[in-house]
Amino acid sequence: MISEHFIMSRWDALRTDTGTGRAQSSSSYTRIRRRLAGNTEIQTIRQHHGNFHRIGRVGDRGESSVPSSGRVTDNSELRSQHYHKSSQTANENVSKSKDVINDALDQFKNSVSSLVKSHPNKESSRDIVGNLRSTLNIIIKMLLPENIDPDSILDSCIQNQLSSSSIHTSLSPDLVSEIIYVILRGIKAIGNKSRPLQKECKDIIVNMSNLSSVCLGIFASRQQPYRKTERPRYFTDLRLCECVTILLDIIRTDVDSCTNDTTTQQMEVIGFNASLFVCLAKIMAVSTINWGNNKSTQKWRSPLNPWGPEKTATFIVKQSVLPFVKSVGDSTVSTALKLTYCQAAMECVCVLLNDHQVDLFPEIKGGKLVRRNHPLSKHAAAILAPLVVDVLPDGKEKHSRNPLRSEVIAAISVSWNWSCQVAFDDGFSNETTNGQIVTSCRSMTAVVNALYALKKGKYKCTEQNGCSPPSQELHASEISKQIHMILQIERSSPFRSYFLELLTSLSLMYPSALARHWHLFLEDTSPRHLRGDNLAVRKGSFLVSFVERGICDSNNGKYDDECWINMPHALGAISALISSMPLTLWISSEGRTSYRLSAGNFPSRVRQALMNTMSAILKVMSSLRTIVETEPILSRGFGSNAYFEHTMIQCSILAGQFCTILPFAGDNDVLIEPASKIVSLAADIYTLGLKMIGIDTVSFAASSQLIGKASSIFGHVILESLGSGVTDTGKAVAVSPPARQWLCDVSSYDFIGVALSKKTYRSPNQSKAGVDILAHVARSAPWVITREPFNLATFRDTCSHLCGNVNDAKTRILGLKLVESFLLGRKASQSLCIFQIDFPVVPEYFCPLLQSALKDEIPAVRISAISSFGALLQTDWRSMLLTPHESTFEPDMVDWTCINSILQATSDGSNSGIRSAACKAIGNIYSECIDTPDIENSSSTQKKTIPFCDAFAIHFANNVCNKMEMAIADANASVRSMAIFAMGNVASAMRGRSENSEIYIPTIKKFFDPVNACLDDRDEKVVGNAIRTIGHIAYFVYSPMYLSSVLGENAGIPNVFSLLLSKLSSKVELALCDAIGESSRDFSWKQRNSAKKHAWGACMSIGTLLSFSNMTKLIQYSVIETTLNQLFRCIQLHNIVHEKISASSAASLLKLPCSLWLHCSSNCGAIGRGLATCFGFINQRADKSSILSEIKSLTKVMLSAANSEDFCIMFLNQDDIPFDIEQMYQWLVSNDMDVYIFDKISLALEHKRVRSVLDVSVAQMFLTRTRHEHKSPCKSAESLPRKYSNGDESDDDGDEL
Repeated sequence: MISEHFIMSRWDALRTDTGTGRAQSSSSYTRIRRRLAGNTEIQTIRQHHGNFHRIGRVGDRGESSVPSSGRVTDNSELRSQHYHKSSQTANENVSKSKDVINDALDQFKNSVSSLVKSHPNKESSRDIVGNLRSTLNIIIKMLLPENIDPDSILDSCIQNQLSSSSIHTSLSPDLVSEIIYVILRGIKAIGNKSRPLQKECKDIIVNMSNLSSVCLGIFASRQQPYRKTERPRYFTDLRLCECVTILLDIIRTDVDSCTNDTTTQQMEVIGFNASLFVCLAKIMAVSTINWGNNKSTQKWRSPLNPWGPEKTATFIVKQSVLPFVKSVGDSTVSTALKLTYCQAAMECVCVLLNDHQVDLFPEIKGGKLVRRNHPLSKHAAAILAPLVVDVLPDGKEKHSRNPLRSEVIAAISVSWNWSCQVAFDDGFSNETTNGQIVTSCRSMTAVVNALYALKKGKYKCTEQNGCSPPSQELHASEISKQIHMILQIERSSPFRSYFLELLTSLSLMYPSALARHWHLFLEDTSPRHLRGDNLAVRKGSFLVSFVERGICDSNNGKYDDECWINMPHALGAISALISSMPLTLWISSEGRTSYRLSAGNFPSRVRQALMNTMSAILKVMSSLRTIVETEPILSRGFGSNAYFEHTMIQCSILAGQFCTILPFAGDNDVLIEPASKIVSLAADIYTLGLKMIGIDTVSFAASSQLIGKASSIFGHVILESLGSGVTDTGKAVAVSPPARQWLCDVSSYDFIGVALSKKTYRSPNQSKAGVDILAHVARSAPWVITREPFNLATFRDTCSHLCGNVNDAKTRILGLKLVESFLLGRKASQSLCIFQIDFPVVPEYFCPLLQSALKDEIPAVRISAISSFGALLQTDWRSMLLTPHESTFEPDMVDWTCINSILQATSDGSNSGIRSAACKAIGNIYSECIDTPDIENSSSTQKKTIPFCDAFAIHFANNVCNKMEMAIADANASVRSMAIFAMGNVASAMRGRSENSEIYIPTIKKFFDPVNACLDDRDEKVVGNAIRTIGHIAYFVYSPMYLSSVLGENAGIPNVFSLLLSKLSSKVELALCDAIGESSRDFSWKQRNSAKKHAWGACMSIGTLLSFSNMTKLIQYSVIETTLNQLFRCIQLHNIVHEKISASSAASLLKLPCSLWLHCSSNCGAIGRGLATCFGFINQRADKSSILSEIKSLTKVMLSAANSEDFCIMFLNQDDIPFDIEQMYQWLVSNDMDVYIFDKISLALEHKRVRSVLDVSVAQMFLTRTRHEHKSPCKSAESLPRKYSNGDESDDDGDEL
């Protein structure tokens, strides 16, 4: 305990605080009452504030008896009128009010000081306590309206029934903050004196705490007016932390000391601490205010900044809230009273876990829909992080389980269960408990949101590090059932938005648990004969019914009704639930039998629920379309407009999901029609909005802005349904079936006409949003533009119009973006064989625009033009490169002007972006022109195309190599990456040529060393392209055609080859170790993704290197064995690593020459481990893997090359690489393997080491089969191929297999 002398000295200092601008007052109660009686300010202020009603924010609903229903409101105009109506009399009497309060505060300080000094004199203390209560009454009379009884405020133990808006806001923030600070300092003086004094003064401490809570309500509920004012001098960060410390010291002391008290005493302590928690929650809320003198532009601040998240979590949550909730839970009071006691404590946790009421609704930025992730506050990370990281003396990190996480989740769960029980018992009929139920719901939502944000964090909560699985920490399935029951209570309508938000958060965090209860919220449970549009007679789908009632309110103009307000929350919950459902598994033809047969025709039930939901979404969109057309409705107030915007956003997200995530094949084709109508209706709203923006009759600015948002929001649905047309890797992506059906229908013609119209691009904002839509159409469905000559001509005119804007570079970039999107879409559509149009018009229409843009002075314009050249087809280059009088592609007869301009840009010293784009474009151009087309799979247009001649290819390659020599050493990582990419394309294209004709290009070989060095580059993209390119260039270095002449001159070539294999193997090993959690370094998400790409690229390059049989004979067997083992591990870990890694490793192993396997069978154990790997894969995957056929083929190749020693290694590695020997035997028999394989297996089974680890029955099984095969007349050893007649023999020509 602090010494009494120190306490008194601090208290006396406060009494004579010079910061208040006045000396210690000696006024008496008589003088205070005389001033109070003669002061007319009270009546003036009461008249001034009598009709003002507070509309609070979400975080302060615990103050009022009935929390607001989540309406979005803006009181700025109301407050402005409120402050400007202040009478001159009130302004003149403000100083008198301040004098009265200042005198009362001085008397309060004197009384507290006297109380501390007079203890333990009980008679004197009793009189002083009475004086303190009278002083508090005087302060309350100055703060509150005339009809409020001061005693009712001071004696309200926990739930303050008074609205904070009733407090006189004409009092300065400095004065109100001084009242709070002085009262809390008085609590500290009394509490620190002695434990007996604190017990005797519990009532007065509660009175003081409640008064502080009332004063704090001014700031907690009315933060907007104070954002432009200076921070009150008594509300500095340090003093707020001091106030929190005062309350925590008393709370912790009482919780620790009440363990041995009687039940009655314990309940008194619980009630006492509950009052202190009310004040504590208000102080924490006030600490999040971003005052006007703060330079930060953020809307909110973290609570209790000086402490930091770790200290705050320890002091408030661990040492105060959790022990208090436990003591309340152990008490014998009713559940309703437990919930009442814990409300403020849950408010404290909610303030720490929330990112201070950040609006999580998606928004429109730059014409695009931006979905906001749930924010993770630093305090939430400190409280709920699964692991605690400690740094040991040796510098290593030690990860241990965070016990605070499970304790907080358990406390929140207990409070939630109490609130559910109270809700079921009272049915939301008790106004006092309604706010407590909502507080518990908000706390649970905050916990789930924080857990969801942590789910993507660095440290995962797994059983290996001592954490419980997330599904066991929180019973999401049970909570979803409780939400369903609460939402059915009729009186819960004003509060449904909170429970719908919780349902949304649970669906995101626990998708599997919520998907199991989809029928509770989405399935129509009414009898079939009652299903229809009559809401009065049918029960219908639970969440859909909320949406339909909101539609009714919208059609009737009831924009303030609760159903309309709850509609965006219901749409968000439906969207999250549908995202959690594995629809491809449930309703596609490949679904599991157990799902199809459970509870009737399961896929039909799911499809019907989806169709009912889509029907409701169509009604919502139709209603929204009507509102957009009826423009004056949009100006009815900010609240209606805000919820109208939120409804549109949630509706567009859900509509986009229906067009993209649903499976439409087979029986699900019934979903295409309603999904197509959704896209069509979204396009109608989009075009309608664009048309209305151009109409002069739109007179309301807010309406015009909202109509523009409606157009952008539902343009998002079109973008989602169209997709990107082509992935970043160049793979073509077909348009979704609903969008394709809509584009083929006449209903899309109006949309296409508006999208192509120049009027859509009059303003910069309209231009960007319109170009985004049209670019997606051109990239995803270019045939829509070319199906009519008028559309193509209009598209060309639009591009020319945008590219020709000499005054605005951004507009020119938009025009080039349209051209590039069309060219990329045309290229992708041609690969899908869906583009049935001749393209001579492309060079004529668009190439002049691109050539003109190459000379633009703005770098960004030149970059866009260069990128567009990279998307041209071979037919385009044929018409561009040939002069009108030439018909051959000899280098001297070709017009190199355009290509030379792009090659020159690769060395542009002014801008690295230009150099990078030029390198990438050159790589694409070379591949397009030189790659020999696949005649069997090419389209009719490609079959008529004759490849460029070898002389042209060699000349072009030499020009590219000369330019890339400088670019590959560029200081900019992006330039280096694209230069390596270009060289990879050149080497790949020329390799295809050289395999058919003898072409020698020494300039490609000289890039081997620079590219090899780039494998150790610091940039991940440079390394990725180097891994891919090294495999292509290695052909010109190590293949027998190019290596035979220089092998004798350079004895170090095998060493370089071995080192290269080791480098690539290490790339694969790094990804595998990270996948199984054995990596020595902690990867970020981006680094982990790059490691995966490097691994599957390295697997392909390893396959290329090992195919050079002339080199594998010159290197050590250990290098080959280590490399092959890494490829085998990729198959062993197929359930953990990315599927592409397993696929690339299987493809590389399968294309290895047979001579390599024969070489390994005599010198290393790679084949034995490979066979064990393959048989283990075949046993596990059955017929459900995309690489199963490759694995079976690889198994047969290795079986043919294996000898008895390899089979010994296979059996001896069964513990490390498990496989079922009996299933292996059955596979050999069913695939009719040759008898010599059984001979070698039988020989291996006779080995002493193998007999010691296998059962005798296994050997007997194979021996019996071997004898049976030898007796068979059609199978004998003489019928074997000569090269396999002796397992120890190898043949150099084995790579012909």
